[in-house]
Amino acid sequence: MAVTSGQFENIAVKPADRPLPRRPLVWVFLAVAAGIIFDRLVPLGSPAWGLAAALAAWGLWLLLYRRRLDLTAACVLVICAIGLGAAWHHLRWHLQGQDDIGRYAPAPAHAEPVCLRGRAITAPAVIPAPPPDPMRSIPAEDMARLTIEVEAIRDLQRWRPASGRTSVSVAGHLVGVRPGDRLLIFGQMAAEASPANPGEHDFSADARRDGRSARVRCESPDCVSLASGSSPSAAPSLAARLQDELTDLRRRGSEMLWRYLSHEQAGLAAAILLGDRDELPREQIDAYVETGTVHLLAVSGQQVSILAAGLFFGLRLGWLRRRWGLAIVAVLTIIYALMTNAEPPVVRAAILVVAFCVALGSSRTADSINVLALAGLAVLLLNPADLFRVGPQLSFLAVATLIWFARWRHRGAAPSPLDRLLASARPWPVRAMHWCADWFWQLTLAGVAVSLVALPLCMFHFNLVSPAGVLLTPLLMLPMAGALLCGLGILLFGWLLPPVAKALGGFCDICLTMMNRSVDVGHALPGSHFWVAGPPLWWLLGFYAALGSAICWPRYVPPRRWCVGLLGGWIALGFGIGWWSARGDDELRVTFLSVGHGAAVVMELPDGRTLLYDAGRMGSPYPAARAVGSYLWSRGRTHIDAIVISHADADHYNAIPRLLTQFSVGAIYMSPQMLAEESPGVVALRQAIATSGVPMRTIYSGQRLEAGAGRSGTVQIDVLHPPRRGLLTPEPERSDNAHSIVLAVEYAGRRLLLPGDLEGPGITDLIAEEPWDTDILLAPHHGSPRSDPPGFSSWCRPEWIVLSGGHEEASEAESIRAAYRRTGRQLFNTASEGAVQTTIIGGDIQVATFNPGFTGGLGGGFQVVSDQGRK
Repeated sequence: MAVTSGQFENIAVKPADRPLPRRPLVWVFLAVAAGIIFDRLVPLGSPAWGLAAALAAWGLWLLLYRRRLDLTAACVLVICAIGLGAAWHHLRWHLQGQDDIGRYAPAPAHAEPVCLRGRAITAPAVIPAPPPDPMRSIPAEDMARLTIEVEAIRDLQRWRPASGRTSVSVAGHLVGVRPGDRLLIFGQMAAEASPANPGEHDFSADARRDGRSARVRCESPDCVSLASGSSPSAAPSLAARLQDELTDLRRRGSEMLWRYLSHEQAGLAAAILLGDRDELPREQIDAYVETGTVHLLAVSGQQVSILAAGLFFGLRLGWLRRRWGLAIVAVLTIIYALMTNAEPPVVRAAILVVAFCVALGSSRTADSINVLALAGLAVLLLNPADLFRVGPQLSFLAVATLIWFARWRHRGAAPSPLDRLLASARPWPVRAMHWCADWFWQLTLAGVAVSLVALPLCMFHFNLVSPAGVLLTPLLMLPMAGALLCGLGILLFGWLLPPVAKALGGFCDICLTMMNRSVDVGHALPGSHFWVAGPPLWWLLGFYAALGSAICWPRYVPPRRWCVGLLGGWIALGFGIGWWSARGDDELRVTFLSVGHGAAVVMELPDGRTLLYDAGRMGSPYPAARAVGSYLWSRGRTHIDAIVISHADADHYNAIPRLLTQFSVGAIYMSPQMLAEESPGVVALRQAIATSGVPMRTIYSGQRLEAGAGRSGTVQIDVLHPPRRGLLTPEPERSDNAHSIVLAVEYAGRRLLLPGDLEGPGITDLIAEEPWDTDILLAPHHGSPRSDPPGFSSWCRPEWIVLSGGHEEASEAESIRAAYRRTGRQLFNTASEGAVQTTIIGGDIQVATFNPGFTGGLGGGFQVVSDQGRK
């Protein structure tokens, strides 16, 4: 968001209070956006309806215009724009070809073998394996990723025509594949995964926006080969050939950066110049995200503006005529935008730069708000779904704020002639210091304005507040500008003047090192960032609607003291509603989150406290931490009163170190056997807990956790297993799983059993006790046959069974269901049904599963699938 307000100063020279009707593109943009929103919430059924409404409105406009009813004609023209926006969105978002590959793709939990033939759209991008991590239970490997345009899918011995795009991930390095190559691919295909838990980001919507309706995973580079023996396809179009040339140009640029820069900084240079973040380690990206400087790792309007300004002044130093310089800057800006995949912030910046060049070249002025609306229309024309993406929203919001800030700054009283005379009489070092101080101050004020305006949107999408970004933004401006200009020099002259490129690479290394060290220092400062529960959607819409109305119709804005009061009241209302939703109630809410092969169970107690039973998954811990964090933030919670770790398997605890950095935690409980464990993962876990300052405590059978009470009684949480001194069985038969902590929860006459990965001698030891009849059971060890499903279900007689597993357990769900069928009435698998939530209130019990489309596409919600009254 750190763009200097002076970049737009020369564009916006008209008064700020011009009547909005004199900015026609603003009204057109708002109308098109309204049509897109309408079709997203209430699909038209066919784009013909929108087109028919637009044509009818256009005909009516023509009639009214000829009769000189200008205002009425303008209103009708707005209706025409609404119809066009709705039709365009419906065409791009809802319609799918009869042979689209997405129609063949099974659900994510049931991937199937597939053989595809298609054309590569992008070159394979190498995603390096992360460094070894004891929290990662399965070592990762290098991956290659590309996108293909599907031509056919094999059905036994024949090929069926197919269309659409799909992403292909290959384990290993894919060599010799270029954009435009026709490929034969063998792999496992599934549909893009929708959110499985409340509050999660919808990655399937991102894929749908890009036109991808399926994903394919290949186990080896041998699964991808050139389709040389197949019949040739039609010649690629001019647009496809242009895209291939731009992709090849981008690849060559990346190779030059890696050639002339150190390997420690080449990945960062590729990110800020070409938008390629695949080579950056996760820890480095997290540091930029949490300090509010992640916009530096993507090609945004700030980079485009700096590059365009540097290129213009560089051309002017060569005594090139002004108009020729402006024309070259405009053309190169367009090429650069296309080479970096024309992302919405880049398109917006490119249009502003071109408008700036046209205005200067023709000695005319342009209204900056009108030009910004033109950029918005261009973005929606390229892809109407970008209206709902947070990146374009933040980009346009930041620029609008900077335009307002530039005008507000020039409204102040101009310095008097005497002040100007005194300033000019000072020595030049003093003048230089005053100019630098004023520049830094104005840049900081602009950053504060952008941060405050964008804060609610950042809290809503990222649950993050980053005060460090306000200070880091102006500090990083100079080193980033130096890195960008040196990188541009490498891209332009690296192939022609290697010595010059090497010198530029050395200076670029210095600038990037300064950036990284500044971010690391800012990230380590106390209070540099806070994780928070974001505001509700209605609050966000109300805030920005009021802000936009105040900017568009300033004459109707109430006095300043009323504005401050209204803003304070609106903020208090948002916090009050959030506190009310997170408070305790007469219900015990237990949510089994979908984390793949792993476990994460959130218990929200009647007195308002929160208990987390396990948090981890097989493989990378980040998805499990994201699932737990997203759910808790969606419930307005930023504190976890207790975490119980069932046993020492990483897929049950590897997300906890990440959660300790995002939430305050009261205490962490584990068994005595796990506390004595010396495996690398458990040692790293104990170190993370010690660093956070959270107390560790041991629990074992016979103990009870204090859990408060509701109006329907006291919540009892008893520990049934393991014994304090462990199992009295031979050493080879003992395992971490056999010592899993088993929690028995009871409230209002209803019971819940959480047995972790209990199996073998642990199961034998537990079922030797008196039977414990339960309503809800978390299937031990993800339903594994080693957990004795028939014997264990006969001992506890569950009404509902929840299986917390991955795709492997989803494929075995029928055999597991058969094992529990004798006593269990219903089985839910989080891999296929998403998060499962059980609510006990007044002795009644309700079971619901998460449905991402249940609330009309507004984040999803839980849908009740079983409701049982008091026994």
